Amino acid sequence: FQGVYFQLILDFSCMQWKNRPVLLFLFFVLLIVQFLFLYSNHEVIPEFGIKWDGKGYYRYLTSIFIDQNLNNQPIDDRWIFEFKGRGVNKYFAGTAVLMLPFFLVGVIISALTGEEITGHGLPFQLSLSLAVLFYWFVGLWFLGRLLANLGLKKHVIGLVLILLTLATNALYYLVEDVSASHIYSFACISTWLYFTKRYAETEKSKHLLFSAALLGLIVLIRPVNAIIVLSLPYLTDSWKALTRLVQNSLRRLLLPSLVFLFIVSIQLWLYWFQTDHFFVWSYTQEGFYLKNPAIGPFLFGFKRGWLIYTPFFLLLIPALIRQWKQNRFKTLSFLLLLFCLIYVLSSWWSWHYGGSFSSRPMIDFYALLVLPIAMWLDAPKKRFVNWLCAAFLVFTTILNITQTYQVHTGIASSDHMNFEKYTWTLGKVNTKYSYKLGGRDDLLPYHKSKKLLYEGPQSLDVNLMHWSFGSIGVEGGHSTILLDSNTIYNAQFRYQFSSVPDFDKFFVTMSLERKELAQNAASNAYVVIDVLDQDDERKHYDAFFINDHPDLPFNTWQSFNYSYSIQPKIKQGDQLKIYLWNKGGKPFLVRNIEMKIYGLK
Repeated sequence: FQGVYFQLILDFSCMQWKNRPVLLFLFFVLLIVQFLFLYSNHEVIPEFGIKWDGKGYYRYLTSIFIDQNLNNQPIDDRWIFEFKGRGVNKYFAGTAVLMLPFFLVGVIISALTGEEITGHGLPFQLSLSLAVLFYWFVGLWFLGRLLANLGLKKHVIGLVLILLTLATNALYYLVEDVSASHIYSFACISTWLYFTKRYAETEKSKHLLFSAALLGLIVLIRPVNAIIVLSLPYLTDSWKALTRLVQNSLRRLLLPSLVFLFIVSIQLWLYWFQTDHFFVWSYTQEGFYLKNPAIGPFLFGFKRGWLIYTPFFLLLIPALIRQWKQNRFKTLSFLLLLFCLIYVLSSWWSWHYGGSFSSRPMIDFYALLVLPIAMWLDAPKKRFVNWLCAAFLVFTTILNITQTYQVHTGIASSDHMNFEKYTWTLGKVNTKYSYKLGGRDDLLPYHKSKKLLYEGPQSLDVNLMHWSFGSIGVEGGHSTILLDSNTIYNAQFRYQFSSVPDFDKFFVTMSLERKELAQNAASNAYVVIDVLDQDDERKHYDAFFINDHPDLPFNTWQSFNYSYSIQPKIKQGDQLKIYLWNKGGKPFLVRNIEMKIYGLK
């Protein structure tokens, strides 16, 4: 390989495999970045190492070992849901099982320092932050051994491990969202691939036993990841080798099957202790749209598309072309697995998987997905291709590190991106651009039916139920309202929920046109969402910028569309209040406001 990037990386990683220097280098780089990203903000975000979905996984440990209330958990409709009158943890327990040793380290450190053992103090936050690094390097270690067994050159193995860490969205989950499950899944799947490949080569029973135990852990973390078993044909190289392996394995399956079932049964017993039932679907209001997968947005959407935000894996295209010429069976089996994986993951109702960076469930399978790329990098190529490849890898690495920083600092959004926002953020790293993006584009929550409860208004200059406006003008035959320093609030909407028992959730869509009378006049103006109870006490508050991003053309009419999923549990008589708030006070006009409210079941 040619080029400065390759030369620097390869000179470093060309040391003796087992590539310990590479792993040590990556560990300290990630540890430093973790400290800068997480610990430096621990006073602002006290639970910097355990947050978002990670709180759900971690709740198993605090409920069992600290609160001792697994059979009487308080229902919060976020991590603990109601099941037949009892609280049940929404999440699967595999991540908590792997977190357990590091949780116990937190307990020991807290006890030695005299700190109260709450499960959320600094020792626990730090130990869980280190846990994700530990499991990432377990995954890299076994991936490196697998690549070595495949006969790859030592420097290519080192390069692949570095690229997987720095040029993919795994970096975000190593230094920012460190309590998510995906790095844990990556470690288990990487190790499973190594032992399964070893079993395919040697047919030793111990390797089969390890594979069964690891598959149990994979399912215990995320059951959908059981799809990794479809990689078995790819690991065996030919149909003949696959059939021989399956036939020879049938008489050895009893003990591995028992090990697999024992590990998976951990979840069933946890359900029993929580609810007195072994079988529980804890994702009560979520599911798959198997008839309508969002494959296009999942791969190429600017909201969270995998290949848009992790373009490193575009190298699968030349890698699979080369592999097709060498072994069509391997290529077809890989493509079948890749299609099934993308189909299933993109069929989840929230195909972008909430606030995240790129497509986070794909991280679980990176040890497999990188194999064709690693073999392509190892193969001899023309000098021009080497230079082109080196330039592409430099680009993807810099892009990934930059975008990870942008999401961390709020320059880019982890929730609501689109093409316009994406292009606006390109190249911006100064924190003066932080938290400038606006708009809202929630997905319609999972549902089997929906009903339109309200639609309007059609005109601003008539007496409208639910709406109140300030002074109304006319421009171009359209009624307009003005927001400026004298009119801070305008276009107030109030709606009282009277048919709550018929629906599980509520969803709002809103559109408007606005014209700024000065540059960035609406960049500091908000759409405000308020949920109030019958006594006008606030239950929920949210606000987002009217503009998608700053520096839009002014003195021209522009259209905006918003969608908002109402998160708090709505009770009979609760009120929804939506209004425009011109916090900046600069003048702009609004017209053609449209609002729809849906009830979902």
